Amino acid sequence: RELELRVVAVGLNFRDVLNVMDLYPGDPGDPGTDCSGTTVNVGEGIVTGDSLFCGDEVLGWVPGCLCTYALAKRRCVVSRPEAWSHPDAAALPTIFSTVEAAFSDLAQLKPGERVLIHAAAGGVGMMAVKYAQSLGAVVYATAGREEKRQHLRGMGVQYITSSRSGSEFEADMEEFLLGERLDVVLNSFSHDNFISRSMQLLKPTGRFVEIGKRGVLTEADVTCRYPDVQYHLLAIDTIVDQEPDRYQGLLRRLEEAMGSGSLQPLPVQVFEGLEQSVAAFACLQKA
Repeated sequence: RELELRVVAVGLNFRDVLNVMDLYPGDPGDPGTDCSGTTVNVGEGIVTGDSLFCGDEVLGWVPGCLCTYALAKRRCVVSRPEAWSHPDAAALPTIFSTVEAAFSDLAQLKPGERVLIHAAAGGVGMMAVKYAQSLGAVVYATAGREEKRQHLRGMGVQYITSSRSGSEFEADMEEFLLGERLDVVLNSFSHDNFISRSMQLLKPTGRFVEIGKRGVLTEADVTCRYPDVQYHLLAIDTIVDQEPDRYQGLLRRLEEAMGSGSLQPLPVQVFEGLEQSVAAFACLQKA
């Protein structure tokens, strides 16, 4: 059950950078997954059952979408609200679904809880900050360059520390927490012992959601070393492949949030035309 899209905008993320650098675990396929476009052909069983027609505007997970036309599975796309531009819409599928799965489904973040968001100035990070703030959770964030920290301050984040130095991170978090402990960690780091440093900040039965791809701990590792921590490995591509109905549910939440106005566009940098894809990858690689 597939449909063909004319691709209008592609949202690159760090998965694509690891892909083209041949650093992504397993076979990620051709680069490009998040996109927004126009349906030009729909397969049998789609038109009558799902109310998708040629000419409809959609967004979602479309593997290998760095091209003019691409094939998408019906369960991996939803309608694009008219008020949203194609570039703004293309930026969202992976980052929104990651945060929804991490905070709503797995960690079940609650108002008043303390949450640490690593790489908070990135796409997933900014979406996670917005989600946590909307709940009334207390956000602790890591970021590198000063302009990234300044951006987070502009978002209302008070507690910001280093994403580069583990010792600086540890000292700052001790000062920030004043003897308290975290409830939730959203992690994507493996350098400078950040995983262990973050684990040690959690309360008993705290929740640690790992979205990193390299150097991550297995569930057996965590059970042995941190038996009280609730540990979740999260990979959206695995959900897409193995639980397409679950992924469709995450996209439906995105469609609803975009349509209702509860979700606003994130900052994007637009590169016009496929000939600019190398420059786009280079920009993303430099973070």
